[in-house]
Amino acid sequence: MFLGPALQRLSLLSIKLKYLSPGNQKMNITDVRIRKVNGDTSLKALASVTIDNALVVHDIRIVQGKNGLFVAMPYKKVGDKYVDISHPITAQSRTTLIDTVLEEYRQLA
Repeated sequence: MFLGPALQRLSLLSIKLKYLSPGNQKMNITDVRIRKVNGDTSLKALASVTIDNALVVHDIRIVQGKNGLFVAMPYKKVGDKYVDISHPITAQSRTTLIDTVLEEYRQLA
C-alpha cells in the first residue's frame, strides 16, 4: 500500500512518539555490577547497569561527597566542558537508577 510522503512521515512520527514518550514505559534494571575502587579517594566504585536486558551503561561513578554518597553518570570532556554521555530522561528513571546502584553498592560494603 502506497502512502504519500506526508502521511508516511506522520505515521513514523506517531510510532516514535508511542515508543519514546517518557511516561509510556517503565525502565527495568536487569543487572548491576559494582567494581570498588581502592585508595583514599572520593571515587568509591564504578558501576555497570543493564537496562531491560538490552542496553548496558558502563562507568557510572559512585562518589563520596560532602553530603554522602551520590551517583554520577558517565561523561566526556568537550573543549573546556564536561558533558554526560548518557543519563536518565525522567525523574522516575533517575530515582530508580540511583536507588538501585546505591543499594547494590551498600550490599558490598
